Amino acid sequence: MVFSGGVLIMTGMHLTAGRARLVWIWFPAELRLHLLPVLRLLPVRPSSFFRHGTATNPSGLSGIAVSSSEIDLTWTASVDNVGVTKYSIYENGFIVGTSNTTSYKDTGLIPSTAYTYAVTASDAAGNVSAKSTSITLTTLPSTKFSIGDRVETTTNLNVVPGHPRLILQ
Repeated sequence: MVFSGGVLIMTGMHLTAGRARLVWIWFPAELRLHLLPVLRLLPVRPSSFFRHGTATNPSGLSGIAVSSSEIDLTWTASVDNVGVTKYSIYENGFIVGTSNTTSYKDTGLIPSTAYTYAVTASDAAGNVSAKSTSITLTTLPSTKFSIGDRVETTTNLNVVPGHPRLILQ
């Protein structure tokens, strides 16, 4: 509310980044002709109270497939003047989790499957950055095998007496 000489001349101003929008206003008739041109020309200066930016995009996204069902991701922290509060992790375009740090473990994945990842940063004011550059990683092949499957190894095999029988051919 704005008062002039104890008289209410304006109320309900809504400020957005760089401009003013009047939600409702009332002017005494004698002030209307003098005040309206001033309000139209009055620039709104953003201050630290009004938020007008977002966190920088997370960068340096990288990852590694650590198993047939897990991919571990890391990235460089985003910068923001009110503080980054969380990162959202996107897998194939959908949010699959959040992290308060610059790393994330995506588990429960399918063996030998490609997954595309991106990350966004959110700040304390609720602003969300643009997505990071995407990367595509593939989980490792399944390491499970069944009885009767042929298995090849490049390391020494130790057979412990008393354990289930191992047939070498």
